[in-house]
Amino acid sequence: MGGENDAEFTVTAQANRPSFFANLLPPGGWNFGASATAQRLNQLPLCVLVTGTMKADELAMRDQATMSAPGCAVHSNGDIKVENNAMLLAGAVGTSGLSSGAVAPAAQIGSPQIEDPFGGMRMGSGGGLLGVGLPGDLCVPLDTLVSAGLQVLPPGLHCGPINVEKNATLTLLPGEHYFRKGKLDMKDSARIVGADVVLVFDKEADFKFKDNVQVELEGRKSGPFAGFVIATTQANDHTFEISSTAARKLLGTIYIPSAILQVTGGKTPVANESAWTVIVAKSIKMQGAPNLVINANYAGSSVPVPKGVGPGDAAVRLTR
Repeated sequence: MGGENDAEFTVTAQANRPSFFANLLPPGGWNFGASATAQRLNQLPLCVLVTGTMKADELAMRDQATMSAPGCAVHSNGDIKVENNAMLLAGAVGTSGLSSGAVAPAAQIGSPQIEDPFGGMRMGSGGGLLGVGLPGDLCVPLDTLVSAGLQVLPPGLHCGPINVEKNATLTLLPGEHYFRKGKLDMKDSARIVGADVVLVFDKEADFKFKDNVQVELEGRKSGPFAGFVIATTQANDHTFEISSTAARKLLGTIYIPSAILQVTGGKTPVANESAWTVIVAKSIKMQGAPNLVINANYAGSSVPVPKGVGPGDAAVRLTR
């Protein structure tokens, strides 16, 4: 058995059953043995979880895409597929399926599936969104276009498509921002800024951060969404796209359990200016040459880490 501070420890059990006929059949009796090895997750905090189990729900990387998570653990309930010159680098890597390509350290194949750590959260109720108190039929979509200057959004319900372009800035005031019945579409050199915020998307909404859009978002510090920066209802199966060259800060938990996170673009870092980031998604797909940086400086921010991931994920997981 490993020491108290070992990242892995092994438990071995042995037993003997006496033989029949005065220790003759078989001589010495029957000997049994078993061993199991587990990892202590408080030393390898879980920071990326792909929840999907179907073939299409894999962690898939191609071209020159890179995921860098040196201080924490990456796990896929499906396969891990790294192609071409793509690379997955982490403190530990596990998969309940198969692993191929440049993965370091080598993935622990056949690891037990990890349940959605936030599966019990209520993201929607009675046609409305949690915390809003408005039925869904009161949400009348209104197209919003911001193409210049500064647009300030107070927390609450945002109904319909929001398009931000050119050099415009969209500032989110602290609180919960609920997006219904439309996309948050940002392009050109626009900017989205928000501290102590969470963006919650219902089943008909998603975001696209494209071109040279500057992304500077820090998650909620208190309330039911403390530690979350982006979240969706469990019914949302959309694709959330980050292809911007300047998506540098996504501080907090990105929770899209039934949706796809798609990270594409040129050779630029994504989320590298965040003290920490956690991603829980049904599928993660990367292509092009982006470098998705998953920092694990959990003490470096006043945004708390939700229980079940990060340093709060202190369970012991069987690895072999």
